[in-house]
Amino acid sequence: MLGSYLVLIDSEDDRKAFESFYEENCAKMFAVAYSICRNNSLSEDAVAEAFLGIAKSFSTFKRLKDEDRIPYLIRAVKNSALNIARREKNNSNNMSLEVITSNEEPYADFFEEFDFNDLVNAIKELDERYKSALTYKVYFNMTIDEIAAVMCVSKRTVSYYLKKAKEEIAQFIASE
Repeated sequence: MLGSYLVLIDSEDDRKAFESFYEENCAKMFAVAYSICRNNSLSEDAVAEAFLGIAKSFSTFKRLKDEDRIPYLIRAVKNSALNIARREKNNSNNMSLEVITSNEEPYADFFEEFDFNDLVNAIKELDERYKSALTYKVYFNMTIDEIAAVMCVSKRTVSYYLKKAKEEIAQFIASE
């Protein structure tokens, strides 16, 4: 996951500073998120969301005083965890988080129905977490275990990301 954040940061010095800050605080922020969510996967999502927000605006974040950075991060993680917990509570139909498998082969004209550009555009529209998991799975041919280790999330979360990526791509292509 760290690699996904570093891509968003322009300068090499900022990348090093962010990486150091991330490594020092990731476990602590997980504890904060877990105290709210009481679920490993949801807590990992909250931490990821908070660090993603910080990476996107790191030039502003780095201007904070050192003593203000941790409280800012704690607020960001708490807000993310509360939002995720609220969404989870409101989501009455708990989706199965099974590993993506396809029991059906595509029919002969399947690839003739849509343009390759539609697929590319669908992938571009994905949430960064889903896009990263999909890239590791398809491009780098990594296993769920390997992806989980790289992204610092659970295997269940990786399976969820891949499932959501598949659903969102299918939905995007169907709407084209």
